[in-house]
Amino acid sequence: MTASVRDRDSIRAELIQLSLPAIVLLLFDGTASRSELAYRCESPHKSLTRGSALPRPLIPLWECGTIVTAFDSLDRSFCKLSLEAPREYWFSGVSFDGVIADLMIDLWEDELSETALSEMADLMEFARWQQLASELERGPNGDYHAWRTALRENRPFSAP
Repeated sequence: MTASVRDRDSIRAELIQLSLPAIVLLLFDGTASRSELAYRCESPHKSLTRGSALPRPLIPLWECGTIVTAFDSLDRSFCKLSLEAPREYWFSGVSFDGVIADLMIDLWEDELSETALSEMADLMEFARWQQLASELERGPNGDYHAWRTALRENRPFSAP
């Protein structure tokens, strides 16, 4: 069963229950007026259309093309996945902090200004932005995916 059988209002109500930063609901509604987030955090549409392969327990937070950031209501975790392979999570974790760390890495790679990044961190209530920014400036020095995972999970990275 896909998310398309649930109406957007019921999914919105579930999203409200998660008590995430206010910007998340604005992104879901498509009313966030931050151009810095326009590409990376589109209002979920593809994942909610009839025929979408998005599994029912997922509450989409936002989309970037066919990539969906969501909350899995069955295992109470946040995840990122592609609609092209929705059962293969790119990552999953219990902390919203990890989702925002992943988004902040994307925005940093998009070369947003330091001011814009700081503002996005504030909007997302991401308290460890300065620490993450320092790690980003140092660079991966090794396996990029392992480095990115370590940053998302807020743990030290040591290149092999």
